[in-house]
Amino acid sequence: MNTHKQHQVHHAQNIEYLDKNHGGYLNLFDKLYGSHGLLDPNREVDFGVIHPPESYNPFIIVSHEYKSIFKDVASTGNWGHKFMYLFGPPGWSPDKSTLTVRQMQRELKKQRKLHPDIPVSDLEDRILCGKPIQIVPEQTEHKSESEPALASVVN
Repeated sequence: MNTHKQHQVHHAQNIEYLDKNHGGYLNLFDKLYGSHGLLDPNREVDFGVIHPPESYNPFIIVSHEYKSIFKDVASTGNWGHKFMYLFGPPGWSPDKSTLTVRQMQRELKKQRKLHPDIPVSDLEDRILCGKPIQIVPEQTEHKSESEPALASVVN
């Protein structure tokens, strides 16, 4: 049975929680197919969707993602691309101009290992915007050569 914490993962827009916990009551199939996710108690949950509808109309809220999918399908004459827009992974594009959810999750995991000092939310923002993560030393005075400089993310 799904718990309230598993339901929070389903409604989160954090990269690590995207495309997780689809089962309404049972999480059996999520566990079987690798879409089960657990809530990290040390991580703040950002609720919502990545591309929110700009409306409070309940019909638009429910249908906005289908409208986006239909728009993508209509944008191509290639039947293989149409199929992938309908049944491919979230974020798929024929020209690979966007990352799939799995690619974003792998990139976040890699960046967390490379830059443990940068807040996860900053890394997520960079990945979602498609901006490279560059680390630039701060211009500060140091007492010794062995003391490392602090780093910051370049916007």
